[in-house]
This record gives sequence, C-alpha cells and structure tokens, in this order.
Amino acid sequence: MSRPGATTHIFNINALGDDSDVLAICEGELDTVVATQAGFSAVGLPGANNWKSFYSRVLADWAKVILLCDGDNAGREMAKHLSRELDNVFPVFMPEGQDVNDVFLLEGADGLRKRAGV
Repeated sequence: MSRPGATTHIFNINALGDDSDVLAICEGELDTVVATQAGFSAVGLPGANNWKSFYSRVLADWAKVILLCDGDNAGREMAKHLSRELDNVFPVFMPEGQDVNDVFLLEGADGLRKRAGV
C-alpha cells in the first residue's frame, strides 16, 4: 500500500550490487525478502503491473534473470510482459494460487531453489 499518487520503484535495489550472475525478480516486497532469505539475489516489483520500461536497461547485464511468478493470472501476464522486455529472463511459476512465500513455507529454501533450478 502507498499514498495516492506515489511513484513505484524496484524494492531491494542493493541486490543489484551482489556478486552474482543470477538475479531473481519477485512480485512484491514480502516475496523478495523471502527469496533473499532463501539465498537468491532478489529484487521486487511492487505488483505485477508496475514494470517500467527503463528497468530493462538496469537488468540487461545479468547473465540470467529468474522471474519468480505468482501462480495466478497476474503472474502469468507479468511473465509474458517481461519475456518481451528482457532476453535473459526465465519465468518460474509457483503453483496455482501460491506465491514465493507460500512455496517457502511449504517446501523451504531448498524447495524454492529447486523450482528455480539453482
């Protein structure tokens, strides 16, 4: 939640300075915190529909961008959109109706990393 008229931005931009070839993008701040706790270098979008075109330039240099998508229509649409924006994106879908936090609670950090192939 934010104030009316407030602008959105990438959450956890410090991860952009991590010494890693792989970056995870999550939908929302909580999922980003959970992914980071699970060992990912992770940033978050404040909702599936808040992608800004200049983010592509920020993320273009990563060898691999793992998109940790919620298991819903918004997550699938986000994956379609980002796949058109970035050449290095690899969508990973959570089970229907679940997000990163749900999977972490059910399967732990190892389960989340296994789903992402890391």
